[in-house]
Amino acid sequence: MLVRQREEVQALPRRLRRDSTARLLPVALLCVALAGCGPDPPPDPRADDVSAARRDATARADDELERAVAALGATVVDRGSDDACYEGQNNWKVHDGYDHRCTVRRVAAVTFAGDFRERIDEFDKRLFAGGWGCTPSPCRETNAGLVEEYWPHRAAEYGGTDFPISSLPTTPPYEKDGLYLDLRYAGADRAGQAWVEGWHRRRRGSLFESFREPRPLDLDAVVRHARGSRYLVLLAVEADYYDH
Repeated sequence: MLVRQREEVQALPRRLRRDSTARLLPVALLCVALAGCGPDPPPDPRADDVSAARRDATARADDELERAVAALGATVVDRGSDDACYEGQNNWKVHDGYDHRCTVRRVAAVTFAGDFRERIDEFDKRLFAGGWGCTPSPCRETNAGLVEEYWPHRAAEYGGTDFPISSLPTTPPYEKDGLYLDLRYAGADRAGQAWVEGWHRRRRGSLFESFREPRPLDLDAVVRHARGSRYLVLLAVEADYYDH
């Protein structure tokens, strides 16, 4: 744009050229200033400080994931993860508040038997007692509350209580000290398999990634366990380890 404007100025008489050049100078200075105010470059995922932060975030996420599995009284059948750095959006419509962020997501596919509603109700109580809460807070809905609300509707829809639990809704992630806990009900049905296939993928942040190392769940192995178990549930904990 500036090149075209300079060519147009050169074609003007000398007096008009001086006036146009004076008007063009602030535009050029503004362009230079804006160029220097762009987003920072993405982080080097292999840098020592980023690697150390990743290890700490992964350890925190793993610890909380193990506590969640224990709180549910479930058996782990497979694990997965996602490690990604991505660019934030900051414009007139979306303001993420960061140029770049890195997040690790640790996931587990677990099974259990027994009374599903009682197990989820007890799970919620143990999570809240352990410091987890809703986002936003206070809770408008809880996972246990949604199970109680939707269970009779799904039973009526499918003609009995032996319906796919993947049809039950869950809440947005619970939050605790900068960690985020996801829950999803799955199974061997098509909808449940779709959740298993994509469960390792990060749920928060932008799509514009500068780095990613995914480790999906083993879909075939998890589905085999789902067919031989009463209930299959997916758990995940996300932790941010870089934010600038």
